[in-house]
Amino acid sequence: MSDIRASAEHEGEASDEVLRERVRSRLGHLATHAHSLEVTVRDGVATIAGPVAEGASEALVQEISLVPGLKGVQDELSEESASESTPTLRPHRRRAWFRSAVAQRFDRSEAG
Repeated sequence: MSDIRASAEHEGEASDEVLRERVRSRLGHLATHAHSLEVTVRDGVATIAGPVAEGASEALVQEISLVPGLKGVQDELSEESASESTPTLRPHRRRAWFRSAVAQRFDRSEAG
């Protein structure tokens, strides 16, 4: 099986299992309590489910969509009031995402 996975990755297509691990790794860098989020990948499309703090789902989905090899992201996150165990964006990621979103909006307004 490792030969099949290595062959598929070499051709630019990672297996669903490899993609799932990439998404889980990325979530670990982006969110607190990322272990409480469910991640499945089928045919290259990741589904992310579970509770997240209000305002976090859009940024998480946007960041996860950048994982190499993914064909798409299905958002099944439910936003809830923050608690100690609710996944939320790590502070440094939230600021970086906000700056990026503002820059994209500014670029669009300049182009139009």
